[in-house]
Amino acid sequence: MIDDAWNAFQSVYICKLFHAYGRLEKLDIRRFTVDSELWYGMVYDALREVFNFAAFGGDEVDTTIYFSDPIMLEYYRLCRDYCQMYGVSLKNNPFMANAEKYVNCMMNDNISGGGYGWTLHTRINHENASGILFAYCDYYFGHSALLELLEVMLEICEYYKRGRLNPVSGMVKVESRDNGVVSHKEITVEALTECLRGSIKAPSYASGLLPEGCISFFAAADGSRVISILHPERYADIAYHKTVYPRFPLPRLVFRFSLHQGLRVNEVSVAVVEEGRLKPESQLFRWPFSNVSGFHMCIGNNVMPKCESLHTLSSLPYLILELPNNDDYFQTSDNRLGMGYRELLEHLQDREPSYYYEKVLVPGKYTLADFIRQKQ
Repeated sequence: MIDDAWNAFQSVYICKLFHAYGRLEKLDIRRFTVDSELWYGMVYDALREVFNFAAFGGDEVDTTIYFSDPIMLEYYRLCRDYCQMYGVSLKNNPFMANAEKYVNCMMNDNISGGGYGWTLHTRINHENASGILFAYCDYYFGHSALLELLEVMLEICEYYKRGRLNPVSGMVKVESRDNGVVSHKEITVEALTECLRGSIKAPSYASGLLPEGCISFFAAADGSRVISILHPERYADIAYHKTVYPRFPLPRLVFRFSLHQGLRVNEVSVAVVEEGRLKPESQLFRWPFSNVSGFHMCIGNNVMPKCESLHTLSSLPYLILELPNNDDYFQTSDNRLGMGYRELLEHLQDREPSYYYEKVLVPGKYTLADFIRQKQ
């Protein structure tokens, strides 16, 4: 009874935090629970909602979380604009230094205990380049510290949002000459930046042959590529620990692959999408299996292959689905039957794919457009 009351108090505390930052609607309170075995899953769900992107990793001893958001990317892009305009290096940029000092102070002064560390990433070469990598040892990092981390990350996110921290919030004097007449006016640095960006011709990129089922393609200036595809197959041979389930039925799956400089696949995301014609607003469902946190698929120590041509990515889902499954990130609340993982697999192995939509899948709060933009 006392444990249940404590867990209920923590649920209320998380709601209070998000309400204080004006973000209560981000929480899926249907997943809040007083079950101590599901407590960490509840907090991890809350952490995913702080930033636009959160990827969980680690092993049996250590946990890593990478947080990223477009507001951080924009902040550090503006820092670089400041460097160009005022002729200073990134090392001597006061706004870069202020942000690093702020993050370090928040981490050092507001999270109790030990066994944790972090790295602030300030690059801008791809959509999730700017962010915070946080790592902790599960043995030393307790319940209270995890809740403190949640509050710290909410505050850091607000830091980057606040207009007073805009690195280029000043004014610039512009001089113009017309028939020998000199005139001056002041404009904001943001307006000048937009003018400069508008005058730069964006580089073009030929994708070549895209993979079968491609529904989205993005190319960054540094050569990174992001491709989303609809997997056409509805059956696969899967493995759970040492048990193989041949021709196992599947719901409708979409995959998203990020390639570093156009060659190596360095990130895999997956989601379950509704039947019918795909649209930006197509409904996504919670992942009913294991090894997926949010949209991010944990592939363990498996190294994804190089991709010399994008069209070959259509074969990658077949390889991924054959990788052995364990119980990481599995939750009984992610299937309507409330079954454990092995029980669920045994129950599904002789069913039709349509059975997922009739009896198994739990509707999520994201759409296909969110998946493509990686809003998770």
